[in-house]
Amino acid sequence: VSVLPSSSSTKTAAVDDDHLSSFRNILDGYQECPTLLDRHLERMATSLAAGARTIVHKVFHCRQLMVEEEDNGNGGDAAAASAAMAALLLQLRYPLSALY
Repeated sequence: VSVLPSSSSTKTAAVDDDHLSSFRNILDGYQECPTLLDRHLERMATSLAAGARTIVHKVFHCRQLMVEEEDNGNGGDAAAASAAMAALLLQLRYPLSALY
């Protein structure tokens, strides 16, 4: 799980995609003998779900900020919150894809 990008990662999408591909390749190596991996799956899934939960929590707060800024007439700040939310949603694909 440590090969996956963290939710605070600022690396490029290509590097993050490489990490996800490496993770999938590692798991694919255990297809013939899954019992070797079974005892680690719960810990891995818990770690990936925690990362996804953190990102979703940040998206929720960005959305709250965006609504508050729109209500206050601060369109520029609302646009910044919207951009931050979009970036977070892109990060969400990595832990969810690894869980899948």
